[in-house]
Amino acid sequence: MRAWRKRAKVSAESSNLAALSSVTVIGSGARTRIDWPQITLASPAEHFGQVAWVDGWASGPTSLGGVTAIDVQTADVGATRGVFASLLSRAGDAGKPWPVTVTARFADGAQLTQTFVLGTQGGSFAPKPGGGMSDAEKATHFGTPGQASTATVEPHCFCVEKTRTTLLRNSR
Repeated sequence: MRAWRKRAKVSAESSNLAALSSVTVIGSGARTRIDWPQITLASPAEHFGQVAWVDGWASGPTSLGGVTAIDVQTADVGATRGVFASLLSRAGDAGKPWPVTVTARFADGAQLTQTFVLGTQGGSFAPKPGGGMSDAEKATHFGTPGQASTATVEPHCFCVEKTRTTLLRNSR
């Protein structure tokens, strides 16, 4: 491996002066790209209160090959090619950020660990009081108990020859 070093000095005429004392340029004669292991989270970094979905992959150096095992929150997800997907649950405060640790173990014994912090942008899957609708919205949308409605339905195809009258009854 060779290293070249050049020195350069930069200055400006205005009141803002900047000086660059040295620049080091390093080159390699290997002629191949050097891959660094990394873990990529493909799913949005969000949780839904007590549950979260995480998926992604871990990539190692291309020359390494072999099995890449993945642990999500210390549980082996059974991945052998570095791709992972996991539905997580917790019993903590649903409104707080959720740190999720993903560990990749490569064929040469190297290990990479990264923690992703899931935010609450996803909201919650907890049921909302009243189903999320006011009583007036429910009455407009579903009707009220005992309400009867009559509507004339006119077909827009040639398969039905006469107009039908339908009686809708909401009986709760």
